[in-house]
Amino acid sequence: MTEPQEPKKKKPWWMWVLGITGLGFVGLCFFCLITMILIVDPPLSDGSSGAVKTEPPVATEREILISAYDLCAAFENNSVGAEMKYEDKVIIVSGIIIEIGTELLGHPFVILDGGPASGVQCSFKNSEKNRIAEVQKGQRIRVKGKVGGHLVYVQLSKCEIAE
Repeated sequence: MTEPQEPKKKKPWWMWVLGITGLGFVGLCFFCLITMILIVDPPLSDGSSGAVKTEPPVATEREILISAYDLCAAFENNSVGAEMKYEDKVIIVSGIIIEIGTELLGHPFVILDGGPASGVQCSFKNSEKNRIAEVQKGQRIRVKGKVGGHLVYVQLSKCEIAE
């Protein structure tokens, strides 16, 4: 005769919850990483990477001069209207530095004060590291860069310090 088989033990419900939560967390981390890569170095319209292009952003029309406070207020009051007005445009933003650091991909950045819980994150090319090393929190600067949208902060990419 065949021996009686033991019934299969089901995994406890909390193991399933932990597994699904872990997969969700990994997916969220992957999404954030891809989003940061696209914001810092978005592909150009011809399909090539923005990293290949080495010249700084140049305004072809009259340059838009705006304070970090006004730019943040525009995005907070009407993000759709602000995106239509500023996104993919080269602007010069003035403001006070509240944060200096390096992004995950090694690009230096500064955050300009844009009011309570608001700011403009300016991502620079690695070639600007020496100039960023010279600035300090609390210093007022002008930054020229391309507006890339609004996440936690208004995003400027391919920035350079404007004189």
